[in-house]
Amino acid sequence: MTYPSLIILAGFMGTGKTAVGQALARRLHYSFVDSDREIEAREGRTVQKIFEMEGEPYFRKLEKDTIARLSQNPTSVLSVGGGAILDPQTFQFLNQLGVFVLLTASVDTIAKRLGHDNERPLLRGGDRKKKIEKIMKDREQVYSQIKIRIDTTKLAIDQVVQEVLKQLG
Repeated sequence: MTYPSLIILAGFMGTGKTAVGQALARRLHYSFVDSDREIEAREGRTVQKIFEMEGEPYFRKLEKDTIARLSQNPTSVLSVGGGAILDPQTFQFLNQLGVFVLLTASVDTIAKRLGHDNERPLLRGGDRKKKIEKIMKDREQVYSQIKIRIDTTKLAIDQVVQEVLKQLG
C-alpha cells in the first residue's frame, strides 16, 4: 500500500492530533512534526505566552511560516493547530502538497480531554463548553472542505490510526 508522502492532521484541540500523529508516523515509518511544538521550540515560549505577549495575528504569522517550512519534509505526518487552516492560503498550500485528515470529537469529549488545561488561550474564561461549541461552529465551513473525517470520540488511538490508514488506502 502506498500512502501520501505528507499527511496533515487537522481538527479542534483535544481531538487527538498529536497522539494519533505520533502513532501514525511510527506505523508508516514517517517523521512526525507538530506545528505548535515547533513554534514553541523556536520561540522559546509556549503558544499561550506568544498569544499573551504578541497577540493572535503574530502567532498566526509564525504558524503560517512554520507550516510552510515543515511541509517540505518528505514522508511526514504534520499536526497543525486547530486554527491553522483557517487561513485560506495555508489551507490551499497544504491541500496541494498532501492529504488532510480531520479529527473530530464531541464537545463533551473535547472538554473532558482538555480538563482544566489553562494553556489554551482561546478557551480562557467563561463557559468552556460554550466556547468550544462556538469555535467549532465558526470553523465548520473550513473543516467541511476536508473529505477524510474521523470522529475520535469513542476510539482508542490505535483504532483511529487504523481508520486513517483505511481511508487513505
